[in-house]
Amino acid sequence: MRAITFIMTLLLFATISRANEVGIQTAAQWVDLSRMQFIQANANKHFAPRQKAWLFLPSHAWLVTTPSALDTFEFFAGETPKLQRVIPTSDWLCIQSRCQLSATAQNRLIQVAYTGDNAQSLALWQGSMHSHRDPYRRALRLPGLDDQTLQLAQDTERWFYLQPTQVTSVFFEHAKKLKLEVRKDLHAIAQNGTVTIKVNGEVISTIAIPDIQADEYLEPKVGLSNQDYIAIPQGSYLTITTSVPTYLNLLQMHRGIYDDNAGINS
Repeated sequence: MRAITFIMTLLLFATISRANEVGIQTAAQWVDLSRMQFIQANANKHFAPRQKAWLFLPSHAWLVTTPSALDTFEFFAGETPKLQRVIPTSDWLCIQSRCQLSATAQNRLIQVAYTGDNAQSLALWQGSMHSHRDPYRRALRLPGLDDQTLQLAQDTERWFYLQPTQVTSVFFEHAKKLKLEVRKDLHAIAQNGTVTIKVNGEVISTIAIPDIQADEYLEPKVGLSNQDYIAIPQGSYLTITTSVPTYLNLLQMHRGIYDDNAGINS
């Protein structure tokens, strides 16, 4: 069961990564409690016999070590040095050569106590999620379509409304990378709709339109979002049609056309 949980966790991390977050590992951040200061981060710390050390683990971060380390090191966690509890081995999720202590919503002060009689090094990493701002940020106007405001609880969004009887087409003088988001107008009875995307008259994508309601939108009633990514060559026409009433949001990549692997921090 724990192995299944671990696999599902990795799948969740993969899903989050596609949503502009990626899991990273860095050296553990050790603390000198006598001076109440951080010392140099180190992923491979040397311990003398019976030595104890402290590290700071930020909220939403996790620890990673090797299974053999749990045989000779004890771990304690708390928000202050005086409020510490032992971390049982059962709290570590171990698969093959990796053991992981899960993240929490609180900052934690971790005490590491070496129980051996001979000097030994400890491999210990801090894991966290690193966020990238979505590069598709510039919304484009769709000619011939009315824009409508979708109301969320604390915000609003502007989308363009496309009927099955309509066609919208945009000319791009320069090559662009685009993202097209679609949401169904749930006041329409027809189901299993699709949005068709053409470039210079050739169909390059067909996006299925979900019929399930997106509860976060108050008015009008709209479905869950689906999207596709489009590379538009220089001097091309993008044409969009739909089989059911649909809300569209066409976004242009903020970065350069060839810049496909650079991250932009939030």
